[in-house]
Amino acid sequence: MRLTDDQIKMARITYTKVVQDDFILDLIDTIEALQQEINRLEVQVEADKDLIRELNNSYINSELNLSALISDKDEQAGRLMKMDYLLRRTLPILAVTNDQQELIEQINELLGGKEDEK
Repeated sequence: MRLTDDQIKMARITYTKVVQDDFILDLIDTIEALQQEINRLEVQVEADKDLIRELNNSYINSELNLSALISDKDEQAGRLMKMDYLLRRTLPILAVTNDQQELIEQINELLGGKEDEK
């Protein structure tokens, strides 16, 4: 049970006038200081909760962005594989036509070197 500020003031006035006991006044001071610390900690807890919510939202947004990037990377990888396949199929056609050696070399360079003959 917490004492209100008014209850603490009344206790201080009552014990100062009636008892004049330093021990009781020290206890009242301690109670007052502890309640102020409780109030400060309650404010800090609320601020920490807000920070945790903000960090959680940032984490969720990061996860969503990461998922989108992974999907995009997978899509790009699929497109590159398709282009690689089509370029490799184009090379034999270009080889039978004349004056295409420069284009064949550029395609081989793009594909990572001349394809091994099997």
